[in-house]
Formats: sequence, structure tokens, C-alpha cells
Amino acid sequence: MKSLKFKLLCAAVAAAGGVQMAHAQCPTTPTAWEQSVAVTSAAGTFAITTPGLSAGTIVGGQCKFDVGITAAATRPDRARVQDRTPADEVRYRARYLVNVDSLGTMGPGQRVKLFNVQSTVDPDGAGLATSIGMVLVRLQGNPDGLGGRGIVVRGGNFTGQTAAFAGFSDTAFLPLAAGTNRIELDLQVAAANTGSLRIWVNSAVEGSPTASLTNLNLVPWNPGVTQVNLGLIEPTADYINGAGAFTSKAGIRYSVDEFESRRQTFIGG
Repeated sequence: MKSLKFKLLCAAVAAAGGVQMAHAQCPTTPTAWEQSVAVTSAAGTFAITTPGLSAGTIVGGQCKFDVGITAAATRPDRARVQDRTPADEVRYRARYLVNVDSLGTMGPGQRVKLFNVQSTVDPDGAGLATSIGMVLVRLQGNPDGLGGRGIVVRGGNFTGQTAAFAGFSDTAFLPLAAGTNRIELDLQVAAANTGSLRIWVNSAVEGSPTASLTNLNLVPWNPGVTQVNLGLIEPTADYINGAGAFTSKAGIRYSVDEFESRRQTFIGG
């Protein structure tokens, strides 16, 4: 196994040998993310809190981070950590934990970006700051309108567009369970129309992904993955203000923990 990077979204105080201390304290910034930063806008809220989503299962697992927005939020607002360590990766695996129980029921128009994968090369010309990117994991309400929560995963799929975005393919709606959910993805940037993206939601079996996108044209994003963002990014108006029976999510934080990324081998649980 060749590991790209191991990052714990907990940053508990650890001994030099890597052994977790019994009374670790959470820092105020995500120092465990090498070359990474916590970024919030004026209406984004970010805090590192205890306990973690699976405290004790890994070194430093006593802390997590919570993200939210205030009622003054608009679409560009965000509260997320950003990892800039990937180095033009053509194979990128990542896994993290998320708990969104605090959000309650969600309407189909209540959406927010939970995770995205980007390259310094952007075929739509928008640049890293605004690009849809190579992969987007969107947290949202069930399209059936019954209030369930889940994710839709979008893979870049260039088809020659020159307008607002460069093209994409989406998975079906993937429900999230109550409590902590484990989300993993495996992105492969290959020759035109041969790229792929596999997604696992609460599955520890590599051969049984929850969803897959194949025949993707990711070549325009070469040389590969250079940056990822995790947290809360670009909430919709319905997420901020509420819509019908589905209340505003302003002032409510959800939690993320235990991010790990690498080039090869399944991460699992």
C-alpha cells in the first residue's frame, strides 16, 4: 500500500510516538490537516468540538468539526476545511464520517455541497474558487419530498460545453442513515471516456460500492487532483430560509470527522 496522506479531523494532543493521550484536548484550528486551512465566510460557522463521531477508534479520535451558517447567509457562503496537499493525483481515494441528524427533515430544494475534489486545470475556465470540479458530493433532501436526507454524487464528465460548467454525471439519491455515516470514494482519471468514480455509503465491502459512475471524460481536468474541500459549501436559498414544511437550517451545525485520503487500497471502516 502506498499512502498519499493521513489526516485526522480531530487533532487531539498526542504523544511523540503517536499514542493517543487519555485527556486530549481539541484545538481551535484543524492543525492535524497538513498544509490545510479552515475557511469560513462571513455567515459561515466552524468549531472543533468533542466528542468525535467514533471517539477512541483511531489516534486522536476524540474531536470532530461542526459546520453551519447564520441566517444572514447567501449562496456563496461556506464553512469548510481545505486540503491542498494532493499533487496532480490521477487516482484519489477518500473517506470521512458525517452526522447530519441535527438538520432534521430536509426538502428536495435544501442542498449544500459536503465535499468536492478539484484540479488546477478547469475546463470551464471558472478557476478553483468557483469550479464544480472533478467530484461533488451534495447533501440534500430526498427528491420524493418526504423529508429524508441523503447525498447525490456528481462526477465531472466533459462533453464540450463552453458555458457555465463543463459537464457532469450524477448518481441516484443515496439515503443517509440516522446517526454517523461513513462515506468513501475512489476516483480514477484515465483516458477520455474511461474515467470512473465509485462511492460507498456505510459499506465496508470494496467489491460492493453503493453507486458507480463509469465512462467519464475527466481528461480536461488533467493533471489530476490538487485540492479538496470538506464541510459546508454554497447552501441553497431553501437551505438558508426554509421551504414550505421544511424549516431553515440557519443556526444549525452538522458534524464531520475522520477524513483519510490515499492513492491506493480500499480504506473501509
